[in-house]
Amino acid sequence: MVYVKQMYDWSSDFQAVIDHYQGKLDKYLTDRGFQVLSVNNSPFSDRSSEFVRLLALLNDSVLITPSPESFLSYPIENKRILVRRKTPWKKVAEQLGVILSGDVIEQPRLNPLKPLMPGQEYHVVVDECVNPALVPYLKAQGYKVYSVRKHKSGCPDPEVGEFTIDAGAVLVTADKGFFNNHDGLKLFFHPSDSRLRLVEQLGDLLGL
Repeated sequence: MVYVKQMYDWSSDFQAVIDHYQGKLDKYLTDRGFQVLSVNNSPFSDRSSEFVRLLALLNDSVLITPSPESFLSYPIENKRILVRRKTPWKKVAEQLGVILSGDVIEQPRLNPLKPLMPGQEYHVVVDECVNPALVPYLKAQGYKVYSVRKHKSGCPDPEVGEFTIDAGAVLVTADKGFFNNHDGLKLFFHPSDSRLRLVEQLGDLLGL
């Protein structure tokens, strides 16, 4: 309770809370007169999405998030903004201004993850050369994920490719060798790309 009170006291002057957005959106909004807290610059060690939503709720703030899951989970529907990688910051500022004036902005239409088709086992296969932390992250976004590192470690590339095709999935890999001689394989090259970009691109590859 003391921790929650400290969190409330510290954040009580903020109009909006930014959830794990890369870049300097917080500075852009602050320069335009908004009182904004970016979780990336907060003094709290807990920076989970659940914590960020609680932080915004305690302050009755607008939640600005790149995560569709966090967006949909925030219960104050007229105080949430979904910001994509290509969303102009000017648009975010305009939407924030509209919300703070008491008006309602148009909510984005989010297509729910399509159910697996008959014969399809997974949405995504994560190669063992990719950071394993990506697996629980994608699962939290609603994807059914198969980890090569966990289930088929050391499996030859051709077998991983065939397994991915048979599963009707997209292969996320940092191995450029998969781009040769794998007809019909849906690939996403992920050596160090941001998780946000990955989720956006997976939606396109899976036809969501």
